[in-house]
Amino acid sequence: MDQGRETERQNRKDQVRREIAIFLALTAALTAASIAVAVSQGVDVTRLGEAPLVGQIALFGQAFYPGIAAIVARLVTAGTLRGLGWGWGSTWRYLALSYALPLAYCAVAYGPVWASGLAGFDPGRLAAGLPLADLPEGVAAIGAALLALTVGVLPFLVLSLGEEIGWRGLMVPRLAEVMTLPKVALCSGLAWASFHAPLMLFVPGAVHGVPVPYGVACFAVTGVALSYPLAWLRLKSRSVWPAVVLHASHNAAVYLVCDPLTADSGNTAFFAGETGAGLALACASIAALWWLYDRRAARGAPSSAGAGTVPPVATPVSTAQVGE
Repeated sequence: MDQGRETERQNRKDQVRREIAIFLALTAALTAASIAVAVSQGVDVTRLGEAPLVGQIALFGQAFYPGIAAIVARLVTAGTLRGLGWGWGSTWRYLALSYALPLAYCAVAYGPVWASGLAGFDPGRLAAGLPLADLPEGVAAIGAALLALTVGVLPFLVLSLGEEIGWRGLMVPRLAEVMTLPKVALCSGLAWASFHAPLMLFVPGAVHGVPVPYGVACFAVTGVALSYPLAWLRLKSRSVWPAVVLHASHNAAVYLVCDPLTADSGNTAFFAGETGAGLALACASIAALWWLYDRRAARGAPSSAGAGTVPPVATPVSTAQVGE
């Protein structure tokens, strides 16, 4: 009996490894082809609207490659699309947390940069080009921020879904079957950061204002750090949707609110933006505090975790605990 269970467990581990290998290999191949096309088309991220249509499609298409790769890997290894977290599970409170979290860490990241003078704070830029620009500056800025964090989130939800089906829909729950949550977050975070690295290394304008190695390093720290709450939310809610919402809220908060509010004062790029140290440090702090809280909570948890809960961080989870 024990030998049979051990054989079944080993077979499951082999299937998990195969599924993840197919997913990563296909994602890497699609990304490499996309970057090659973008470079051949002379794409510059700072002037993306001027790039040939083929180059624009190649870049925007990258958001969907992890999702495509995950679907293929799932069909090849399991013959089903179940297990990617399509259901809502117990998501509503986690969706609210996912939406609010980026607003919190962006305030922590950008606030000190503005307050210290490392970057200028220019609310007038936030409403530029909008009908709100005719209103008093403060009112216009608040209105523009509200639009960005509501209507502006919607297109990012589509792009984020394309990525999250892969990273948190497939990779996180599969890894969680064979390793602990901190290791899941680290491995998925490194893979996620590596996925973005070719764009930053080879496509002009993807990193600007700082040396490329510095920008890549700061972005990697941010990605790996965010992978802890993202993995936690995926496993806790048994759904991919909280990760999609967090990803979209992050993009809207950074690209549509914080970056437009930030005026360059010389070395601002080293501290602000996705390739600056401020966001990396803020996200690393959030991840560390989250891990400490989770570890402390796990010590007081019952010895057996019920459905819909994440076991202590030292314990891998079962397929029944990660949803469909």
